[in-house]
Amino acid sequence: MRNRREMLVTCVACVAGWLGARPAGAVRQGAVTGPGSESRPYRRGRSKAFWTSIVDGGFAVPAGLAPIDLLLDLGQHFGAPDPVLRDRCGYGITARWVVREKRLSNQDLQRLASAWIPGLLADHDPAGGDPVLRRSFSALGLSLVVAADLEQRALDAATIDRLVGRATEQLRTNTDRRGFEPTLGWVHVVAHTADLLKFLGRHPLLTPAHQGLILDSVSATVASAPAVFQWGEDERLSRAAASVLRRDDADAAVVDRFLDALKVAGSRVDWDQPIANGGLAPMLNAKSVLKVLHLALTVAGNDTMRQRVFRNLEAMP
Repeated sequence: MRNRREMLVTCVACVAGWLGARPAGAVRQGAVTGPGSESRPYRRGRSKAFWTSIVDGGFAVPAGLAPIDLLLDLGQHFGAPDPVLRDRCGYGITARWVVREKRLSNQDLQRLASAWIPGLLADHDPAGGDPVLRRSFSALGLSLVVAADLEQRALDAATIDRLVGRATEQLRTNTDRRGFEPTLGWVHVVAHTADLLKFLGRHPLLTPAHQGLILDSVSATVASAPAVFQWGEDERLSRAAASVLRRDDADAAVVDRFLDALKVAGSRVDWDQPIANGGLAPMLNAKSVLKVLHLALTVAGNDTMRQRVFRNLEAMP
């Protein structure tokens, strides 16, 4: 009995010594760190090599595996700190299988949308990744789902309603304006969310209330931007707005409210105090969005809407 106690004491001492020898503040391999988060491991699931082999192999579906099951797994990487997993694989494979090759049945397309919608407005990432990246790339992935649905017509009205509600709130409340980061790659919450709204704006199940949510979120984003858009956000926001303005059932009152809001934002600059109230950013951003919108409507041959946009541009400083 004594020998057993001595062995136990020795083992405990060894373990305590090993733990004490670990450097203070050491981060585990694969840990995710960031503002407001504790060091935690990123749970990868299938290996990076597995996903890159699909891309490098011409996007062929691995034998014995179903595209829908792989896409559901792939969505778990939307918050990944590795841009290869998140962008090259996550976006690339989804674009190829869902939009270009149309490998999903209507039931699977609905299933994928339902699985990815919670990523919008997410305040955490189940895999231990970055919630900002998860929000952004969930929007980008869902933009491809909705783009495919413009032909497939698989998504039901309730799903479109959830998508519009969460996407417009994400755009309106987003405060992360990063574009490209050297270590993370593209963050781009504004642009990716606008991409989703662009395809939603073309959807046949869109209601007049949805039109208002989309246009109001665009104008709010333009008015609240703390700096001049520099990562192409103006073009992406303009295309989201154009998708609504080009509709045959575009609500005139909603469009007027949108154009008036941009005119107010574009006229807010104080030339005596050009740094106050956001400086020149609201004016330059509003004018840039309207210029791209004017071009899009000109190309589409929508002369009535084009003239309305042009009048707002002329009214700005």
